Amino acid sequence: MPDNTYQTKVYTKQGGDEQVIANGGKQTVESGGAVEIADVGGLKVNSKKIADTFFVTSVLDGAAAATAANYGVFFIAPFACEVVSVRENHTTAGSDAGAVTLDVEKLTGTQASGAGVAVLGATKINLKGTAETVQAPALTATTANKQLAIGDKLNLLDAGVLTAVAGVAVTVELARL
Repeated sequence: MPDNTYQTKVYTKQGGDEQVIANGGKQTVESGGAVEIADVGGLKVNSKKIADTFFVTSVLDGAAAATAANYGVFFIAPFACEVVSVRENHTTAGSDAGAVTLDVEKLTGTQASGAGVAVLGATKINLKGTAETVQAPALTATTANKQLAIGDKLNLLDAGVLTAVAGVAVTVELARL
């Protein structure tokens, strides 16, 4: 006689379009096996969609931010992605009489710093702005300037005299394409 109290912990729902792993159940992928997900868009953990974005941060500690040679490439794209936002904070504002700004630049191939395209819009990061205040400048409206192919780079491009600038941190949010 069958055991009517037995409840499988891994089963396919009626209709066959959903597999359920109940409390206490598990799926095991053995050596040589794989799970392939065509689109991360539907992947969830605890009913929350896994973020399609990731963050890259470049930090120039203390007085290192006052030296132009310390700015440069800080990210090389391992896969196609697009810049979603840029945020910056500095601990000490620049004191030079002229403008002191910072741009995020996309470099392709063998392009050197200054030869790429701007990721930020017309308003750049103001390194003379109030210290300890996060700036989130608008991005360029040109989509191609925000999209990176495998091997493209993001570069910090400073302009002006960096006198007294200290503690610069730039965080870029990117989305996989």
